[in-house]
Amino acid sequence: MYSGQAGPGGEPPLGQPWYGIGFVAAIKRFFTKYADFSGRASRGEFWWAFLFLFLAGGAISLLTMPMGSAGTYIGYVWDLAILIPNLAVTVRRLHDTNLSGCWVLLPFGLTYGGAGIVLATVASVDTSALMSEDATIFTPSMVMNMGWALMAVLAGGIVWLVLTVRASNPAGTRFDKGGQPR
Repeated sequence: MYSGQAGPGGEPPLGQPWYGIGFVAAIKRFFTKYADFSGRASRGEFWWAFLFLFLAGGAISLLTMPMGSAGTYIGYVWDLAILIPNLAVTVRRLHDTNLSGCWVLLPFGLTYGGAGIVLATVASVDTSALMSEDATIFTPSMVMNMGWALMAVLAGGIVWLVLTVRASNPAGTRFDKGGQPR
């Protein structure tokens, strides 16, 4: 799909999506374009980076598990370190499908909004009721709220998946630096 001037090894410029990119090149490009929200990212750029982040996150969890709370903080540092590049590559992926990067707010809002409702509901539980034999910890309305919130989290994941697997759209060139639709 890329028809411009290729760089070394047939690699397109950083401002263009790289269709048919390999794993190592996608990871390198992911970190090279750390906070670049402009331009586009091919499916390969996005999904290879996603696979790397998934595997690295799992490895960090396994390696830091014996460390207890210190390991948890290492995981938090990793999550913070990849937050901006993860958002950037997702926005660029949406641009490649000819969608505004603002669409990333929909799955983000559903997922984190639902998770916030679950946490707020659990935090509102009267822990003194745990000691009583006949007390109900969760009221029916609390259970219903948590059910809706968990469905929102699931919907956020589904929306994110649908948005990121979409095919490239040539009209997405409007998101390139100085780009015009073909």
